Order: sequence, then structure tokens, then C-alpha cells
Amino acid sequence: MIPYSGTSFLAWDFLRAWFYPRKHPTRVGNLAIGAVSGMLGQTVSYPLEVVRRRLQVGGLTQPDRWVGWRETVGHVWRESGWRGFYVGLSIGYLKVVPMTAVSFAVWEEMKSLLGID
Repeated sequence: MIPYSGTSFLAWDFLRAWFYPRKHPTRVGNLAIGAVSGMLGQTVSYPLEVVRRRLQVGGLTQPDRWVGWRETVGHVWRESGWRGFYVGLSIGYLKVVPMTAVSFAVWEEMKSLLGID
């Protein structure tokens, strides 16, 4: 969660400053920047998600011993190379990108509505 949130908030702030240095983005702008931020956050953190899932399943496939982080990463690398860390990423995009876009856009809209910004 920390790599995903950190990356998406960093991207959100950077992209807003880059594209709108002196003015506030429109609602569509907030949605677009939120979508790109979610995509970047998902892309950066997804390999950790793959390793976490493999570690959880490792206990089922090898119940007689503990499967370590290093062993899991090595196994994914040997099995599929760097692409193995991104298997299923497109499905993650379908969930995360709209969620992040809407979350950031609603956040900005509520700040504006409440006069906080």
C-alpha cells in the first residue's frame, strides 16, 4: 500500500504542478491527472503485489517449509523474467485507474466546495 499510495500522490502533485502551474485544473483535468497517477502507482507497486501473492500461495504449495522473499523473487525471475512481475497488470488497471481518478477528482471538488483550496 505504501509504494502505491506514495507513487500516486507524488505523481498527482507533480502532474498538477507541471500541467497547471498557476491555475486549478478543470474537473476533466483532475480526472485525467488522477487516472495517470493511479496508473503510475499501480505500475510501480505491482511487482511487490505479485511477490506478496506468491508468498501467500507458497505456504499452500510447500506447506512443509517457509518460502522466503528472495526465493520467491528468484523463482518469478527464472520462470518469466521481468515480465513475470507484471502478469495481470492490465486487470489491475481496470480497477485502480478509475478508482484513483474519481478519488482525486472528488477530493479536489470537495476542497473547492468547502472553500479549503
